[in-house]
Amino acid sequence: MAKLLFKWDYSSYPGAKKYPHLFKPYQLRDLTIPNRIVYAATEDNFNHHDGTVADADVAYMQSRARGVVGGICFMQGVYMDEARMGQGYVGQAACWHDKFIPGLKRLADAIHAEKAIAGFQLMDCGRVGAVDVDHGHGPSTVPQRLQRFRPMLEMSKQEIKEMIKQH
Repeated sequence: MAKLLFKWDYSSYPGAKKYPHLFKPYQLRDLTIPNRIVYAATEDNFNHHDGTVADADVAYMQSRARGVVGGICFMQGVYMDEARMGQGYVGQAACWHDKFIPGLKRLADAIHAEKAIAGFQLMDCGRVGAVDVDHGHGPSTVPQRLQRFRPMLEMSKQEIKEMIKQH
C-alpha cells in the first residue's frame, strides 16, 4: 500500500462522527488520497482570452483547495483544440499546446501548497461551445435550442477520431 500524501486529524470536522467514511483514506492505484472529499471542476472565467492561466484563477483555486481538507481539487475543464470550437466560454483554460504548461503548473503548485491533489477535466463543449468562433461542432447537426449558441457543423468521422485521440 502506498504512503499517505498528508496526514490529517479529521475528528473535529463537522460530520466526522456522522459520516466517518468520508474522512477515511481512499486507495487509487498507487496513490492514497487522505479522504473522499472532492472539489469538482467548476468554471470561474478568470483566465486570459487565449486560454492561459491568470493570477486570479490561481488565487481562486488555492482558496478552494484550502477548504478541501486534503482531498482532490479539480481546477476546471480545459479545452484541447487550437481552433477553439470546443471552448465553452471566454476565460476557459486551454491545454492544446506546451505553452499552457507553465500556467497549469502554477495552478497545480498552488493547490499542492494547500495539501490537496490537483486535477483538471479534459473538455469539449460540442454544440454548446464555440464562444469565439462562428460555429460549433458535434457528431450531428442537432441544434442547440438556446439562441446564444452558434450554428452547428457536423464533424467528419476523421474529426471524431481526432477528438477521441485528444481525450
